[in-house]
Amino acid sequence: MNATMGRRYGISDMEQAKKYGYRLPNNAPAPWEPKPGLETTIFTGSGPEIVDGALDNKRIPAGGCRGETAAKFPAPRTPEADELDASIFEQARSDRGVVAAVGAWSSCMKKAGFERSHPLEDLGAFVSSATPGDEEIAQAVTDVRCKEETRLVEIWSTEESARQEYAIKLGSSKLTKEKALKDSNVSKARQAYQKAVKR
Repeated sequence: MNATMGRRYGISDMEQAKKYGYRLPNNAPAPWEPKPGLETTIFTGSGPEIVDGALDNKRIPAGGCRGETAAKFPAPRTPEADELDASIFEQARSDRGVVAAVGAWSSCMKKAGFERSHPLEDLGAFVSSATPGDEEIAQAVTDVRCKEETRLVEIWSTEESARQEYAIKLGSSKLTKEKALKDSNVSKARQAYQKAVKR
């Protein structure tokens, strides 16, 4: 479970802690960007090759491929879900059981020689350096070990999930509408992709 949590409750993956300290793994693929020249022109809809909105007498959509995609599949706004996510996170964070687990985690860290009051406190002093040092890795490994020993991530995640489920059961029509909008966008994008592949 911990490996799938990301950093929602602070670092929770032992292998990442051993290798990267508190830093995120650097193996994420770089975002795709078009090659300079004609590819960029077609993708952005801007370039010297385009004359009167056309390329070789073929009309280019406003904003190019990027603009056409944004127009066809606009990113749905989900303010209700986003606000609920943030507020429930804070509610769970203040829950007595979670606070007690954080206290136990802090005590565990202190016994190992690390003064930490909360797993989400700022760690900028560590990550400002180019690479993780021995002290950072030792603390990150202890951080994860103490979370495992105190069941902090399990306790916090369980409390937050219960609050989320309760909020959903209240039957917010806005949440339902936002989910339907997201599902519709995914369906449209999938259909467009399948149609393009068949060509």
